Amino acid sequence: MSFGHSRARAAALLIPMLLFMAACQTPEAAAPSDGDDKATEATPSDADTDSATGGRDSASDAAREEEAALPKAPPVDDNPQRFLGLTPVDLTAELGKPQLRRQESTAEIWQYRRQDCVLDVFLYEESDGFKVAYLEARDLSAEPVETRPCLRDLLLSRQRQVSS
Repeated sequence: MSFGHSRARAAALLIPMLLFMAACQTPEAAAPSDGDDKATEATPSDADTDSATGGRDSASDAAREEEAALPKAPPVDDNPQRFLGLTPVDLTAELGKPQLRRQESTAEIWQYRRQDCVLDVFLYEESDGFKVAYLEARDLSAEPVETRPCLRDLLLSRQRQVSS
């Protein structure tokens, strides 16, 4: 087979493949835009939208209004690292009294329970008293779960208790 035939065969395979790939592109991806082009899609007029949605521009506006009406959760610092080194007094101020407190020789385990998680806080005795050394979260069947969401739930619950 000569070089010319190989080239013709490659072109014969390449052209349909390029056409197939071009057909798979979305219109936005097919032609790069410099931002000056206006969308050519047909959209309903403002009058049509207003009458169909009762005066709202779109369903997303309604969703935004609904979201704005919901009370916002206050911000909480749910980083477990910030609890390390806390004293029992500081820990109680942050999370309230634990539902279970287990004392061992040089350690205490404080347990906080929520609807779908349990947070165990391990405090170890140091020269100046007990300090938080470790936090661990699990689900109700004792399987480990991420600590941060469980801690966030506890902190939000505590905020609601303190503010009411």
